Parts: sequence; structure tokens; C-alpha cells
Amino acid sequence: MNPPTPNTFRSGEMMGDTVRWSEGRADAVSDFRARKFLVDHGLPEASLLFEADQGEPDIFATDAGEEVLMIGSFDEDFHFFVKTRSGEVLFGLEQDPEPSFANSSLAAFVECLRWVDREFPFYSFEDDSAVKAAAGDRVLEFLHSVDPECVSAADGFWMSFVQDVGVGDYYEGAL
Repeated sequence: MNPPTPNTFRSGEMMGDTVRWSEGRADAVSDFRARKFLVDHGLPEASLLFEADQGEPDIFATDAGEEVLMIGSFDEDFHFFVKTRSGEVLFGLEQDPEPSFANSSLAAFVECLRWVDREFPFYSFEDDSAVKAAAGDRVLEFLHSVDPECVSAADGFWMSFVQDVGVGDYYEGAL
């Protein structure tokens, strides 16, 4: 599944405030490391690729029978979820029966988001395809260094992002 390019991005919100979860809200996550991360570190309130969900926890079961909790959105249609038992981060439509893999942990997910925010824009609109392809390679290399699993899922969120960067979707002024 290829995520769409975000419709809007409000300049100045990259790496903005952090949304830390209360113990009560985080209790919906049984994975200790994920629950602790949400309480101690939290999630970015808004970034280039993510906006934190601050409502009541929305838990549902995938077709595989795994409970997932919505943690934020990419845009109006696509959302990020955490598997309540493993702490893995997934990506898909709201109540998606088969969300795609994003990251092996919340810590890796946030590290990837923050790096993208620091690096964007990856090139200018006028740059040639070789520059854009090299930017995609640089993104892939960084993601692999943080979370090798996130780039081993061919249909996962981050591999789709790498492809989008490599073809020129993330230039200055694009969002």
C-alpha cells in the first residue's frame, strides 16, 4: 500500500511539542516497553508524516486477531497504530483489518519521524532524478540503521516513503 503524500503540512510544526500519555491512557498497551515509552517519552504532537491522536484510546482487532490502538494519523485517511501486545507500529486506514508494518518499536518510529523532520526537504523541485534517487538511498540507509525491520517489509510504510522520496515527491515547497 502506498501512502499518499500528506495534503497539508503546517510549517513550523515539525518536531513540535511532545504528547505524553497518562498511565491510565497507556494501560491499553500491554507491552511494557511501548507503554513506558508513551508515558515517559510520548509521541511528537505534529511532524511532517505524523500527527498524534489525543482522544480516547481507539482499540480494534485486525483480521489476524491482534489488538491495535490508534496513536496518530498521516492524513485524514491513513493512520498509525501500535500493537498492544508487541509494541510494533503499523500503518493503514481507520479500523484497517490488515494494516501494514511501519516500525518494530515506538522508539524507532519516533526516531525515524524526527530524522525526516530534520532532513526535509530532501532536494529542490529542479533537482534531477539522480539527486532524488540518491536522497531515497540516503533515507533507506538511515532507516536501516535505526530499524532494519522497517525496510524489510516491501509493502510497509517506510519502504513506500523511500520510493516516494526517490521519485521526487518530497521537495522544498511540496507540502
